[in-house]
Amino acid sequence: MRKLAGLFSDWESCRSGLEDFFVREGISEKSLGYYRERIQNFDPEKLLAVLASRDIGILYEDDVVFPAQLLEISHPPLLLYYRGDVSLLSRAMLGVVGTRKMSDYGRRATEKLVAELAPYFLIVSGMAEGIDTVAHRTTLEAGHPTVAVVGTGLDIIYPTSNTGLFGEIISNGVVLSEFPIGVSGLAYRFPQRNRIVSGLCQGLLVVEAGEKSGSLITARLAMEENREVFVVPGSIFSPLTYGNHRLIQDGAKLVMSYEDVVTEFSYLIKSARVSSVEEKQLGPDWELTESEQKIWDALSVSSISLDTLVDKTDLDIAQVLQSLTVFEVRGLVEQVSGQGFRLV
Repeated sequence: MRKLAGLFSDWESCRSGLEDFFVREGISEKSLGYYRERIQNFDPEKLLAVLASRDIGILYEDDVVFPAQLLEISHPPLLLYYRGDVSLLSRAMLGVVGTRKMSDYGRRATEKLVAELAPYFLIVSGMAEGIDTVAHRTTLEAGHPTVAVVGTGLDIIYPTSNTGLFGEIISNGVVLSEFPIGVSGLAYRFPQRNRIVSGLCQGLLVVEAGEKSGSLITARLAMEENREVFVVPGSIFSPLTYGNHRLIQDGAKLVMSYEDVVTEFSYLIKSARVSSVEEKQLGPDWELTESEQKIWDALSVSSISLDTLVDKTDLDIAQVLQSLTVFEVRGLVEQVSGQGFRLV
């Protein structure tokens, strides 16, 4: 497809020159007849009209909102079909993947970690049964948008048990696919989908993955593309976490709390956190004072002592305490052991 896009500038030139291209590429006569029929019957205007009638848009790789990090992978998609809000794709993203046949431990670990990570990242998963579904639902229930990357056309919902979830994600996030409408969920398409999940994200969290889990494909792709891979440890007696422990042995970061992930991306999520606080928690009419801004910039998810805050901000202790009280009342800051403070 990428080679074709470089050869032809519009559909008419593609239609007239495509058969010669296939012959040069060594396509068999039988296959050539199949493609010839499809080329002759294809009407791009009709397709665009059908997509519009189903609220399906197309995102091309040269569009401003096309995720830049996705262009960095070895085989980026030429385009993405979407339903929902593609403007969300400018945010820092974290993939969450795992087995379809999850344990109770896997479900609880996903719910806990995703609920705590969703304020910091746009959660991305594949809308499969099991861990994927729990990741999407937990994010939505926490009041945050989510991204589903599917292995079918956007007119086909797979699995059908996620029909309701599919609609919720469209209303509160975005569903993506590189497959055109009418493409069904054949097994080989899901590993192909996985490279988009890992490619979209700055990091990937693996919750539960057996020895032959498709999640391991996603994790390996993420490692190859220099993405951060995080893994939830499990029991050495559980076959559902065999893959987890192999990934940890290969250099993935073991995760015991959401902070293990957040601290790796403080450079990415600082501005997103400030924006979220101003728009949702503080309210649009509340502006930080100069001293509050200094204190806010000095805070992090890790505990910081009162003395250190005073030194960092060059403010007197009364000003620091007053601002910390304001943040605590609004549920933004909590006091931890001793005189330490951290962002909630």
